[in-house]
Amino acid sequence: MPRIKATPESISIGNRIRKERESLSLTREKMAELLNITPGYIADLERGEARLSVSGLINLCHLFHCSTDFILFGRTDSFTISARIDALPLEIREQIDELVAKQVMIIESIYSTTNK
Repeated sequence: MPRIKATPESISIGNRIRKERESLSLTREKMAELLNITPGYIADLERGEARLSVSGLINLCHLFHCSTDFILFGRTDSFTISARIDALPLEIREQIDELVAKQVMIIESIYSTTNK
């Protein structure tokens, strides 16, 4: 892919891509191998000097277990959190379910006490 002039938006997208790659402890080389692209293209993306195709964006989202909204706009929503939780091992997902159930009970208790 040819390099393009970086814009504030493309730089922000590139920063999110770099941070996600690093959070997964992936080198550019390993990420390139997983996505069937070149490490140089990843470097260009991370600097905001390359654009993502729709299929490239989808592949990134699958790799990072995130939504397109996160990559494009930095939005973290319930879908993103849900997708990340779904990618965890079953044992950890079960622990999360227990913690969330306890938190809901506490919130319901506080709510019912304050709304009497």
